[in-house]
Parts: sequence; structure tokens; C-alpha cells
Amino acid sequence: MPDEAIQHRLDAAKALALEAGAVALHAFRRAGLRIDHKLDGTPVSEADLACERALRDAVERAFPDDAVLGEEFGAREGSTGFRWIFDPIDGTKTFLQGVPLWGTLVSVEQHLADTWEPVAGAVHMPALGEIVWGAPGLGAFWHTPDAGTRPARVSRTERLADAVIVTTGPEYIARGHGQAAWERLNDACRFTRGWSDCYGSVLVATGRAEAWFEPSVALWDVSAPRAVIHAAGGRCTDFNGAWSPEGWGTGGGSCLATNGLIHSQTLTIIAGA
Repeated sequence: MPDEAIQHRLDAAKALALEAGAVALHAFRRAGLRIDHKLDGTPVSEADLACERALRDAVERAFPDDAVLGEEFGAREGSTGFRWIFDPIDGTKTFLQGVPLWGTLVSVEQHLADTWEPVAGAVHMPALGEIVWGAPGLGAFWHTPDAGTRPARVSRTERLADAVIVTTGPEYIARGHGQAAWERLNDACRFTRGWSDCYGSVLVATGRAEAWFEPSVALWDVSAPRAVIHAAGGRCTDFNGAWSPEGWGTGGGSCLATNGLIHSQTLTIIAGA
């Protein structure tokens, strides 16, 4: 039953990410898009709100007893032991700037041993036409317009010195007090890049980068990437090598996602050991 329940939700997560991403793409680079600001000063557009409403409505119809948590409209309790996590437009600033490296994130978590664990997820890059989805034990998949669908697998790079490490940008490094760790990683790896927001997780899951370093994240930023990267053979933790996101709030957590082979090396560098 568990695999069937997770497979059913994985199929739905992929479909929902594609549908919500299409809603967001319709608004991308559209003149006159209404933009407000949250209490923390971050922007939220009418496209963010429309996408999350569509996601919530779809889950309410298909999985009415599952719990839901979204960036824009908060939590709804459930009774099945499954919880949906939404970030309708991950990278709103990127989206509003007209840059295509934003994504739609949908994940499913299962309540296991007194914690919620991501067990299925999809990361859709609508403006690039690219999507990765997967569930640990059930496989990970990658679709692009030019090559169709194939398995998603992390790289086999074993040395940090040969690794490519990506992050969103200096603002988030400073907010998460990660500057010293980032400088150490920059010295230790092959090279670093600022390939934005959730696209870094897609690059790790598909073997085009070895690590994704994010010092300031919320649960909805990393739940879907954790599921997909684990399904693709990698590893995703906080900077302490653990996973305890429930108390993170908005931007209070950290995330290191890697191909698994360089994870311990990278954590050591982050710790300054």
C-alpha cells in the first residue's frame, strides 16, 4: 500500500506542477501584473496567489483528507499521514525580473517516526520547459523539450575539487550568515555559480552540478528538491547534516543538496573543520 499511495501522489504531483506552472507561465513577463509585499518585505504577485489556489483546489478534490502547506496561504490539517507542500513560484524576484530561472515546486510528505519526510516531489521550470520528478525507491525522471523523458541521476564526481557548486545569490548567503562557508567552498571546489533558486536543485538531480548550497530557506523551498534529489541518488540535508525543517519559518533553515559522494566533504568545509 505505501508504494501505491506514494506512486499515486507522485503522478499527481507531476501533473499539478505542470498545470500550475502553465498558469504562472501565462503571467510571466506580462505587463501590469499586480505585485504586493508580505510582512517580511518579500514580493508576492497575483500569479503566486493564482497558482497556489489552483494547486490547493486540485488537491482538495483528489486528496481531500491529506494535509496541505503552502507558502502563500498557510496550513490545512489532514488525517491520512500525507501532506502536500507547495511553492507556486519559487524565485518570485527572478520571475518578476523576467529571468526564466524560477520554478513551481510540489511535494508530498509522509509522517514517519514523529517527523514529516518528503517522499515524492516535482520541480518544474516552466519558462525552460524542463521538469524533474521522483520518489525515493520509485525512481527520478527528467523531461526536456529537446530530449524527451529519461532517468534523472546525480553525477558520479567523487572529489570536491572536481565539483561544481551552485547557489541563489549573495543576498541569501548574507541573510543565512553563510559568507565564510561559501568562500571556503569556492576555494575548495572546481568552480561556483549563482544559478538561481530551485534551478540549482534541478542541476544536481540531473548531474550538471554536484552541490546546491542555500543558507536561508523555508520548508517549501526544499521539500520537493529533497525528494527528487534522493530519488536521483543524491543527498539533501541542512548544514548540520540533519533534517529538521519544522521550526524554520520563512528563511530560517539551511540546505545542502549534493550527489551524495561529496556530501561529507562539503559539510566539513561548511563547518570550517
